Order: sequence, then C-alpha cells, then structure tokens
Amino acid sequence: MSLEQARPALARSDDRASRLRRYYAAWAATYGDPSDDGWFARIRSRERRLVEELLALAGSESILDAGCGAGVHAKPLASRGHEVWAVDLVPEMVARVASHVHRACVADLEQLALGRQFDRVMCLGVLEFVADPGAVMRALADHLVPDGVLVVLVPRPTLAGRIYQLTKAWHGVSARPISAAELTRLGACAGLARTAVRYPFVHNVVMAFRR
Repeated sequence: MSLEQARPALARSDDRASRLRRYYAAWAATYGDPSDDGWFARIRSRERRLVEELLALAGSESILDAGCGAGVHAKPLASRGHEVWAVDLVPEMVARVASHVHRACVADLEQLALGRQFDRVMCLGVLEFVADPGAVMRALADHLVPDGVLVVLVPRPTLAGRIYQLTKAWHGVSARPISAAELTRLGACAGLARTAVRYPFVHNVVMAFRR
C-alpha cells in the first residue's frame, strides 16, 4: 500500500476514535453508577461475576483493566487489595477511576506500551470498537506474564448483538460483533490459548485465554 493510499485509512481510524471519545465522554458522568437499576444493572452484575470467575484470582495478582470505562470492574478488584492499573481512550472515564486504582492513564489499546506485564488482563466491551482487533490482542498478550490470564468480553453476531451494533451506529459509533470462533482465532494469532468461554446473555460472550 502506498503512503497516499494509507492516509485515508489513517484518517478513518482517527475519526472512529474521535467519535468513540465524544460518545463515552458525554456518558462518563453517570456510566456504571451503583444507583443504576433495571436491565443494565442485571447485565453488569452477571458479567462481573463471570469475569471474576474466569480471572481465577487468588488475592495477590496484578491486574490491567484495558478499556476500564468508569471502573465497574477495576474498582471492586482494587478495593480487595489487587494492584490494578486502568487505561482507557476517554480522559473523562480515566478521571472517574484514577483515585480508586494504583495507576490510571489515557491510552490507545492498539498502541499500548506500559513497560510492564501483569498476572491478569481484562478487556471488556472494547474490542468491538477498535479498528484492528488483532493488533489489540497482540498488545494485550505482550502485557501478560508467562502463564498469565486474559479475559475478553465482546458482543457476538446474534440478533441481539446486531441490535447492540445498530444502537451504537444510531449514535455515530462503529461497533462490530465478534463471534466466539473469531475471538478464539484472534487469541491464537496473538500466541494465546483459549481456556474457557461463557455466554452472559444472548448478545455477548466472555472468553479466557492463557499465555
């Protein structure tokens, strides 16, 4: 590909990230509030339970929350004594979690380079938004210690997953559902072996990998 051909692709990628930042920045003040109830609260509760089950924590692990949002997962883990680092593309989200974890910073997962590795890495509800999921999986794998565990949650291409995709598109945000088979392949290409898979709801899948 020539430089001139690459420039439009880069512009589209930047525009995608900018739309995502604006969308979640507008939602950051109330995203994941404990006072939320109803359907979304039930979804989050079940997802948290399954994610922690797959993380298989003993109590002393270091954890990276890659795409932390407002800290729905990071905050409880940090409160239990884990060393938690949290990164997100949206500064307003990082601001909400920063005082609750060991370290928080703004980062693009496709270019993630924190200079250290972790016992556990989470990437929950993020991979569907990135331009290159394979690059993100490789970056996440690079941040795992040998025999470390990565847990990923994504929407899958069911009818419910497509509705989720259309809902995001209505707000100008591009989200692509990822099947369990494709997620397994992305993990394998990053040097990761799938160890477990769970289906929290009809629209998503959560999967564990080991390096």
